[in-house]
Amino acid sequence: MRARGLVGAALLGACSPVTPPGLVLDVGRTCRDIELAVADPDVLPGWRIHAAAIARSGEDATWYLASEHPGELALRRVPEDIPGVDLSTFGAAHEFTLSRGPIEGQTWLTLDRGDEARLWRIDEDVAELSAGPTLAGFPGDASTEWFYRLVFLGQSPHLIALPRLTRAGEVPVHVAAVTPALESASAGR
Repeated sequence: MRARGLVGAALLGACSPVTPPGLVLDVGRTCRDIELAVADPDVLPGWRIHAAAIARSGEDATWYLASEHPGELALRRVPEDIPGVDLSTFGAAHEFTLSRGPIEGQTWLTLDRGDEARLWRIDEDVAELSAGPTLAGFPGDASTEWFYRLVFLGQSPHLIALPRLTRAGEVPVHVAAVTPALESASAGR
């Protein structure tokens, strides 16, 4: 019994929630490019698929982040019932995250450029693609580059910002609700 107690105490001592001084945490991307292979040759033939998100459970409508030529990038829907959008001037494929939202029929696109973020929301029910403004003021700390992700608390979208590199013992996490206009609720503060 005493040996188990000593092992338990050693394990508790080894697991410390405090980051030791001098430890550098890098929360940047670990994978620059993942190659997707589309099994159906009729899906955007000749295009390179970077990401995909199914719009609604049990349906075929899918949004693709794809490029036909080098230096080009587009958000495309198959079937093409809703027009896509040219993203070439906004960023490169690895700077975008395409995901399905918690509400059926909603798909979200997040741009994460380190110095700014931007959101797009696709509403299948009303066949509308909404683009938000550049979110350059969030979190309001220009001392580091930030890593942005869209998360949902219940069905409400929130933008999270984490530092790409920190030497602090604690990692600051900034969270802001996303308004219906696709702005950060903390913008202008």
